[in-house]
Amino acid sequence: MKSSFLALFSLVPLLASAILPSNAVPLLPSQESALISLKTAWRSCPVTKTWVAGADCSKWSGISCDDRGAVFQLYIYGENSCTGALTESVGNLTELTSITISDNWRIYGSLPKSLSNLQKLESLEIRTDFNGGRNSGLSGALPNSIGNFARSLTSLMLLGTRLTGSIPRGLSRLSRLVYLNLDGNRLTGEIPRELSGLRNLVSLEMGGNRLTGSIPPTLAEIKRLTTLNLGNNRLSGALPTKEILDIKSLGGPGSA
Repeated sequence: MKSSFLALFSLVPLLASAILPSNAVPLLPSQESALISLKTAWRSCPVTKTWVAGADCSKWSGISCDDRGAVFQLYIYGENSCTGALTESVGNLTELTSITISDNWRIYGSLPKSLSNLQKLESLEIRTDFNGGRNSGLSGALPNSIGNFARSLTSLMLLGTRLTGSIPRGLSRLSRLVYLNLDGNRLTGEIPRELSGLRNLVSLEMGGNRLTGSIPPTLAEIKRLTTLNLGNNRLSGALPTKEILDIKSLGGPGSA
């Protein structure tokens, strides 16, 4: 009798695992609240139809979360595109390692200041709808506080977002940065010489802006650089190609 009871007791964990899905992890309250806040700011957004309070993480489209219920990925693109602003509540998703918003997204507003709270962020990619009309695209400048991601960010890609203003020198603090793409914005001013300090940079693309001045010869000091695109700007001077021996793709200064 005792052995039968022990045998039955040993089956309890197996029965529980068969009944409960292995990925049935509820979102942490702070994470759920932040996502619901984002949901209210977005329109025509198929992905947020699955964002229902109390649902397990696996039921929420466009996110990935860990076994504690903390969101570490936010990805919205393709058929799941939305219209709206990336609000300050995104800064409450403090475990995020990547944000991907692309394809047909019609985004407006400025980059939220709370992005600086995301100290684990490794990849930030925003590509807006090039045909989305005047309300499609970010407003304002790329903040100098972008340098606050110095410990984590390896990929920064803000394409066609209509960012204005100059390239912030804070970018030079992103020592781990491998990919930097600011193509198709409305950036003005000169390319900061300080960018030569990004020694891990493999790809640098800033084509299709309104940049002026000469191309910093110090870019040749980035020995790992294999892709350099500065085309369709108002730059002068020669590209620093002699020292960059492994260059694969070059865009000339061009004109806007």
